[in-house]
Amino acid sequence: ARHGNLDNLKLMLENNFPKDEWIISQAAFHGNLDNLKWMLENNFPKDEMTFESAGENGNLYIWDFSGKQIAKLNFLGDIVKFSPDGQYIVVASRMDTEIIFFDLSGRKAKEFRINGGGTIHSLDFTANGQEIVVGNAVGMVQFWNLKNLQKIREFQANTNKVTKVAISPDGRQLLTLGVDV
Repeated sequence: ARHGNLDNLKLMLENNFPKDEWIISQAAFHGNLDNLKWMLENNFPKDEMTFESAGENGNLYIWDFSGKQIAKLNFLGDIVKFSPDGQYIVVASRMDTEIIFFDLSGRKAKEFRINGGGTIHSLDFTANGQEIVVGNAVGMVQFWNLKNLQKIREFQANTNKVTKVAISPDGRQLLTLGVDV
């Protein structure tokens, strides 16, 4: 995945990143490169726009901020996050229950599957980095211990799916965004 701000768009254009795979986003708005003109015409804040590039063949790329590719992983997913210590990349798919950890060279370090009846829709780390919090497709929030890969606790947050989870910087509160039907 390629993340950056609008200032990096020139670099992506110069290096022939596949334009049909870009996702331009601002706040709750997400679109593709065709939507960029509309966003600029409607005064979306440029410093809040971000982009991603993921190959349609399931490639995940690790980049430094200069645009140099560090590693390439074969992965078909849509959830990507760095661990709090910066040592791992965590990937998951909204179509699956598996969480995979890769080291920064792209080697698989560990993996596990959540249980609880729903696929993964969001994840975040606790402030100390010892637990991962997962929001799933059936409205459950689960806390998993990363040392032993065991579920610590869970609760029903929504009647349908939990689309986003976020831990406060002090680690004392959890935000959930979800769907109730």
